[in-house]
Amino acid sequence: LDSGAVTKAEVLALFDSATPPSGGVDSSIEAKNEGGSKIAHILYGTGGLIVLLGLCIFIGQHWDDFSSTLRIFFTLGTGILFYVSSVLIWTRLRLAGIGSVIHTLAGVLIPGGILVTLDELGFHDGRWGLSVIFLALTIFAVLQYRATVKSVTLFFAVLYGTGAFLLLSDAIVTGPYFDESTFTGYRLLAIGLAYTLLGYAWQHSPATVLTGVLYF
Repeated sequence: LDSGAVTKAEVLALFDSATPPSGGVDSSIEAKNEGGSKIAHILYGTGGLIVLLGLCIFIGQHWDDFSSTLRIFFTLGTGILFYVSSVLIWTRLRLAGIGSVIHTLAGVLIPGGILVTLDELGFHDGRWGLSVIFLALTIFAVLQYRATVKSVTLFFAVLYGTGAFLLLSDAIVTGPYFDESTFTGYRLLAIGLAYTLLGYAWQHSPATVLTGVLYF
C-alpha cells in the first residue's frame, strides 16, 4: 500500500470476494437441520405404529387367556403408563417428538381401556354412557392442550369430540319415523363444516399443523 503497487480498494475487493454471501452458510445449515428433523419425525411415527401394532397383536392373541385384571391392565393400564411417560418426556427430557408418539399410543389405548374396564365390571350403559365418556375425554384433552400447547393433544380433543357428537346425536334422535341415512348425511356435513371452521381458526396458532388435516 505504501509503495502504491496495490491500492486499498483492490485489497478490500479481494476480501469481499473471499467472504461467502450473507446467510449462505446459515441457510445451508438450517436446510440440513430441517431435513434431519423431518426424517426423525418419520422414524418416530413408524416406530410408534410398530409398537401399537405389536401390542394389539399380542393382546388379541392372548385375550381369551387373560383374566379381567390383565385385560384392564393391558388396555387402560398401559394407556395410562404411556400417558404419564409422555408428560414426563415433554416436561423433564424436553423431547417433543418422542413424547408426541408415546402420547398418541396413550390416546388410542385409554378410550378402549375405559370401555374394556366398564365391560369387565358389568356396566353397559349404551350410547348415553359412551357419550359421557367421550365428552369427558374431550374436555380433558382440551385442558391438557392449554397446559402443554402440544398439537397432538388438540388432535385427540377433535377425535374425542367427534365421537361424543356422533354418540350423543345417535342417542337423542331415535324413533320409528327416523330416517337414519338422511340423519347420518346431516351429521357428516356438520362435522365437515366444523373441521373447516376449526382449521381456519387455527391457521395462526400453535395448532397450525392441524389445519391441513382438518381441511382434508
